[in-house]
Amino acid sequence: MTVTAPGPAKVTLSGNLFTAGAMVIWAAGFPAGDVLLRQVDPLHLATIRMTLAAALLVPLWLAVEGKDALRGIAWRRVALVGGIGFGISAWFLTFAQDRTDGVTVAIVAATTPVVGIALECALDGRRLTARLFAGLLLALAGGILAYAAGLGSLHFGLGALAMLVSVVLYCWGSRATVTDLARLSPLGRAALPFAFAALTLAIPSLAAGGFARALAVTLDPAGTLGVALLYGMGSIGLSQMLWLLGVERLGIGVASMHFNAAPFYVMVIAWSLGGGFNWAQTLGALVVLAGVLIAQRGAAAPGPRR
Repeated sequence: MTVTAPGPAKVTLSGNLFTAGAMVIWAAGFPAGDVLLRQVDPLHLATIRMTLAAALLVPLWLAVEGKDALRGIAWRRVALVGGIGFGISAWFLTFAQDRTDGVTVAIVAATTPVVGIALECALDGRRLTARLFAGLLLALAGGILAYAAGLGSLHFGLGALAMLVSVVLYCWGSRATVTDLARLSPLGRAALPFAFAALTLAIPSLAAGGFARALAVTLDPAGTLGVALLYGMGSIGLSQMLWLLGVERLGIGVASMHFNAAPFYVMVIAWSLGGGFNWAQTLGALVVLAGVLIAQRGAAAPGPRR
């Protein structure tokens, strides 16, 4: 029996489903982060978040693939990508949210498609076609529309700048994970870099002092344990697996356009918990979807340079 590879349409569809799922879970981390930052220092919280994510992904990866999966790994590259692309970027993100709020951080995250496509043009030879440019503009317009309801609470400054740095590092790390660690399975690409991200953050976190207390407060079963598990294992751990599967199929540029639909997912989560329904955010999410579809129509993801 001959097994045929999935066609481009199925690959694109699955890529969009994986990426949209990642954004839904990722969006849930913003309110969780606001809760935890009231009690925990940003550096300690970033360390705990990466540690929880690694605690979920690494045992799962080894259980699925066994110890043989550890052979032939480019450890230096994994350490570099994990430490900088995901570790330091997570530190900048929590610092940014602590200095501003979840709304401002999410708005700056709307620059992700611009950064992602710029990386593809610079490193992967992607041409900025009229269709791709139109799709990018629609995705940005949809993101602005979706965030419009929260414009009264924006706080720009050092926090917003830190979030922009986080976006650049995260996009670079995501691309490098898919291209430079291609020999690893999708689960391994998510697990190993996060383990090194946790180790990288643990050094300054322990040196700063107070980490043990932050850990006790965050993982208090009678307090914020459930929120912390959502923030670490769910919002960043599980979503990272889905995100990398989407990047692998769509490329970092197109996949990152899904970030602009995050406010719609936040709104749906809040609505399901008894909050109000925002039609402006719904319309914004539809505009983002239109931009993503236009950018993908008739164009395959660029072939990465290795």
